[in-house]
Amino acid sequence: MMRARVKTNSLYIFAASHIVNQGMKIQWYPGHMFKAGKEIKNTMSEVDVVIEKSPPNMMRIADLSSQFDRVSFLANNRDPYANCSSRLFRYHDVENVTLSSRQEILIDLARVWVERSRRIREFVEGGGVPVLTYERFCESPSLLLDMLSLPEGVAETISLNAHVKVKDYELQPIINQNQRQISNLTADDVDCLNSVLCPERDLLDYFDYKLL
Repeated sequence: MMRARVKTNSLYIFAASHIVNQGMKIQWYPGHMFKAGKEIKNTMSEVDVVIEKSPPNMMRIADLSSQFDRVSFLANNRDPYANCSSRLFRYHDVENVTLSSRQEILIDLARVWVERSRRIREFVEGGGVPVLTYERFCESPSLLLDMLSLPEGVAETISLNAHVKVKDYELQPIINQNQRQISNLTADDVDCLNSVLCPERDLLDYFDYKLL
């Protein structure tokens, strides 16, 4: 969680596109939520705004939201090919896996993207939450400020031209890295992803994505 001093007790949650297998394994029980709730209330005596973007917390939005007087949501997703490629090369030793193992990994990544995207769509349609895809954000970062109902004084503290740290790269401005990620995929990789994505054309269309 990121915390900032401003004039209202609020929570801003991003339903992000980056839930990964590791995150899905986290188990939160009622006792954990009760303890977390107490810690949040204690912390909020000193902090007025919390910006929460930890992807696994998308699964417990109701519990977290109940701890705050005011909440605002924004859903996010990313092109499935770029997303799967990024995760393939970040979390797996692709230089030392067999072709069959690589294909299994890609199929699993595509299935995770599909399941996550379904949950995000349910969240958007059920709660009237606005969607800001990775691609639209990179094209126009100011949309973030337009879509979130930020308290007075917060927007002025956000620099849309700042250079940011992403993964292990050098500081850089906000840039769409999709083509770089997709270029790392082979034709066989794309075919493998399509074996999962082709039956989900309506889901891709919902987020304005196309099959390769």
